[in-house]
Amino acid sequence: MILAKAPSIYQLTRPPGIIFDFDGVLVDSLEFHLAAWNQATLQIFQKPIKNPNQLKGMSTRAIAGLISKQFGQQKLAKDLARLKTDKLIEVADKIPLLHGVKSFLEQCHARALPMAIGSNSSKHFVQAVVNLQNLPIQIILGFEDAPKQKPHPDIYLACALAMRIPRDQWAALPVFEDSCHGLEAAKKAQMLPIGVATLHPRELLLEKGAQAVVDHLGQVNLVLD
Repeated sequence: MILAKAPSIYQLTRPPGIIFDFDGVLVDSLEFHLAAWNQATLQIFQKPIKNPNQLKGMSTRAIAGLISKQFGQQKLAKDLARLKTDKLIEVADKIPLLHGVKSFLEQCHARALPMAIGSNSSKHFVQAVVNLQNLPIQIILGFEDAPKQKPHPDIYLACALAMRIPRDQWAALPVFEDSCHGLEAAKKAQMLPIGVATLHPRELLLEKGAQAVVDHLGQVNLVLD
C-alpha cells in the first residue's frame, strides 16, 4: 500500500481494510465528553472536575479512575464511567460528524472495504452515534472490548481480527487517529498510523509516529483500482 501526498490530498491505495478511532476522527465530540464528565462528577461527588483539560486524549476507564482518585473514592470509578456514558448517550443526536466523514465512509462501503472503529470511549456511546448517523460500519469496539486501553495495541489488534485481515497484511492496515496515545497504539500493533489534526498540530502527530497527517477524511482519496 502507498500513502502519498498531493496538494491537500492523500492517496490511500489498496488498503486491506481501514480502522478508525472515533472521537476527533469521525465525530466532533470533545465538548460533549467534557460536559458529560462534569455532569456525572457533580452528580456523584457534588463537585465539578478540577482540571478538565487534563482529560483530553485519555480513555473513559482512565478518566473515571483519575477523577475518583482525586476525590478519594476510587471504588466509585465504575459508577462514574457508567453515568458519564449515560449522559453522553442522551445527547448523541447532537454530536456532529467531522468534515468529509460521511462521503468517505460511503465510498469505502460501496467498494466493500472492511472497516472498524476502535475507540477508548464506551462501545454503547459509539454505537448510538453510528446508528443515529447511519454510518456504514459494522465492527465497533470500545474500551469494554480490550483488556488494556490505548496506548496499548489491544483494541486495534482486536479490530484487525474482527475484520479478518490476514496478519501478513497488518503492516498495510491504516489506522486513523487524532491522539498521541492512539498513534502509539497503532505503532505497537505494527499497523500504519495516520494522524488526523483535530486535537494536536500535525507536527506533533508526525513526531509521535504518524506516517501522514490529514486535517479531515475529506482529504483522503481512496484508490482501489
